[in-house]
Amino acid sequence: MNASIISIGDELLSGSVANSNSLYLANKLQGFGISLKKILTVGDNNKDIIESLESCKKLSNLVFTTGGLGSTHDDVTRNTVTKYFNSQLLFHEDIIRKIRALFERRGQRMPDINKALAYIPDNAVILPNTIGTAQGMRFEKDETIFYVMPGVPAEMKQMFDNIVTPELKKISNKICLLY
Repeated sequence: MNASIISIGDELLSGSVANSNSLYLANKLQGFGISLKKILTVGDNNKDIIESLESCKKLSNLVFTTGGLGSTHDDVTRNTVTKYFNSQLLFHEDIIRKIRALFERRGQRMPDINKALAYIPDNAVILPNTIGTAQGMRFEKDETIFYVMPGVPAEMKQMFDNIVTPELKKISNKICLLY
């Protein structure tokens, strides 16, 4: 098996934020014996994200993205993957309830802009974010599995460790049984 990593965010390209997610994922994937084919960093740009997804799909069985899932104007990943995977966004009431509850536990009122985070592509498997607001997603296309995760390192790590890692173990076991 092989993988590619795409880190998304203008802040990564400008150097104002260190790209710790790629390093973390590369180390974890190596531990599974997964060969890393490509690591890319792209800005918050639809065209660049789609080109990166397509490029990595040609090289890899697994593609991991981090970043661009938030609720601000520059967070374009959700809409971009919706287009790339020929999806429609669906509103999930259960997600918005969890986000509101997270804000309430912090003693804050949820800003209306966060309602966008409850819209998930209809053909995505939701990867729950238990410590933040942006849900992750899993897609399959042309025999490639895509994991789309938040860019906040703590959120990405908990999602990878608690959700993706068990899935990778299952995939690895199936491959071992085939050989």
